[in-house]
Amino acid sequence: MGEISNVVGIPFNVLNEKELTGLMHSYVSNDVMNIVYMVSVATLKSVVMMPTVRDAICKADVILPAERAILSRSGKKKERDMVTYESLLYILRHHNIIKSVYILGAEQKNTQLFEQILLQSRKSDITIYGVRSLDEQYSDDSIINEINSTVPDALILAMDSPKLENWIASHRPKINAKMCIALGDILDVIVKENAEPSAFIKNIGLEKLYYFIRKKYAESKKNERILNSILAEYNKKQGSEEHEYSADKEPFI
Repeated sequence: MGEISNVVGIPFNVLNEKELTGLMHSYVSNDVMNIVYMVSVATLKSVVMMPTVRDAICKADVILPAERAILSRSGKKKERDMVTYESLLYILRHHNIIKSVYILGAEQKNTQLFEQILLQSRKSDITIYGVRSLDEQYSDDSIINEINSTVPDALILAMDSPKLENWIASHRPKINAKMCIALGDILDVIVKENAEPSAFIKNIGLEKLYYFIRKKYAESKKNERILNSILAEYNKKQGSEEHEYSADKEPFI
């Protein structure tokens, strides 16, 4: 199942698109709700601050780097061919593996915008069974009842850590869906990148350039600096823990 790359204690699966589509085919064909987890740089920050988040993520069946800043740490020579959130979005919109989804996000506006993004492609043939957000004050039980009444191919979750991990831990045994795709906070990036250009941009025929610039600069050097800071903090904590462990050990005589 691809190579494994460890970043701040998270064993990432480094997969190409063919490998991921093969897994997704098998997941929608079995009777267990497998979890595909997309981890962003922002998620890694939560992992370093809260080890319980890392423990929860590690229970997923597949853990994917959401951004190329994380993927670049894998040492994979052909990292351009490896899966990030862009690849996953492409598979959802252009492949016919996932035929139905239920979307649950943290905030109503971006959750509804994500629904529109999924349906933008002419090749998209996805049925949306439901779109809900936590800020709409629906009870968890009512949301779960809606999911179970339709049994979607994929439940897509989009909320920040640790809210996402807590929601999965509390409700996973109750949910009847073939697959769970945990997007975490990468949904915000997806929405920004796929926002419709203004009427002026459309009128002068620069839509393709608009989307190209958005994608080219979405993952900026700022993201890389944040990741470097996270890695430094993680290594510092690891060093402190090893020092404490050594100090507690009885001397060998």
